[in-house]
Amino acid sequence: MLELELEKRRSRGERDSSEMKEMYGYIVVALRLCLWRFEEKLNKHQLYSGFLKLVSNRELLPERQLLKFARVHSFLIYHLPGAYAFSSFSSHHPLEDFMVSQEEVLEWLCRTDCNSFSIFEKDYCWGVCLNGSLFNHSCSPNVTYLFTYSPGGSDKEEQRSSDETAASSISTYGDLSSFPGVVINFKALEDIEACQELNISYLDLNSVDTAPFFRRTSHLKKKFHFDCYCVRCTFERQYMKPSDEVSSKTDNVK
Repeated sequence: MLELELEKRRSRGERDSSEMKEMYGYIVVALRLCLWRFEEKLNKHQLYSGFLKLVSNRELLPERQLLKFARVHSFLIYHLPGAYAFSSFSSHHPLEDFMVSQEEVLEWLCRTDCNSFSIFEKDYCWGVCLNGSLFNHSCSPNVTYLFTYSPGGSDKEEQRSSDETAASSISTYGDLSSFPGVVINFKALEDIEACQELNISYLDLNSVDTAPFFRRTSHLKKKFHFDCYCVRCTFERQYMKPSDEVSSKTDNVK
């Protein structure tokens, strides 16, 4: 279904919208979670249980986002038999073992939405790194991360420090990803003391759109559903004037 829609758009000379690519990525991730759930029942690993421990923020997501996730379930039910037929499990296990309810898909994608890492190469690409999702955010982070991936078979590295990361990010081997072959490595930006919390930035702190205090905190609230009280935000909140917020909003309109 989704491939047909993409093909129709291409035949009309239309570019694939980011929403269509996002939908396709959600389907890929949901298919992987169907497999994880099944493999965990076979005692192969506990990745599925680890994923379910991630926060979902479902109650904070807008209705339009939940409706989008419900559409993903419809696409998934359409694609699942084909994926099952080409899997090694089809000769030993019935399709019913892989079927999933709309409620399960909603819970999966709510967790994916607020825990995903993203990268933009030629295509929209993102994923969930189970270990990476344990990091809290700070606007003055002490940890950076390095993406290693091999698009088209050529080794390539892209480093995004906590000052350079996008609003979401990427995944690791063994985790959920719409882009295979990606590894995310974390590196300290400073000496870390024992029991000191490790933080990364969920934002591109060099971006004109997110660097100012009010834009930064607004983006965190909209995308990640929390108010930031890191050292930097606490300091800036004390000395920001109401006129600074008005100026920031005015610049954003331009």
